[in-house]
Amino acid sequence: LDRLATARVDGDAGVITYTQFLSERGRLEADLTITKLPLPNPFASSRQPSFLVVATDTAHRHVESMLNRGIGERELAVVTDVSGGLAQINLQGPRARSVLGALTGADVSDGAFPFRAARQIDI
Repeated sequence: LDRLATARVDGDAGVITYTQFLSERGRLEADLTITKLPLPNPFASSRQPSFLVVATDTAHRHVESMLNRGIGERELAVVTDVSGGLAQINLQGPRARSVLGALTGADVSDGAFPFRAARQIDI
């Protein structure tokens, strides 16, 4: 992923990285976020690092193709489209934490749920 993305994405688990994929000519191919998931995670049965790549609906097949083409000959990686089983809700703005806090028992304070953090919580 670090070869494909313009930003370093293989950092700490639970952090969302905003990045782009570029063509070999440097043209924008995809605008997306990549999250390194904490272990264990709901998407993998192994203890190997897993990543959640989120792209727009109109670009996700192109991103999937780029990911598959980006796997090196001597690398072991699996790309799985989970978009049919997941939904994404974006809650933004100055009152986002108070709105979300009213819907969950999870701690969504700045300290427990900082900017660009990825957490699985019940709402």
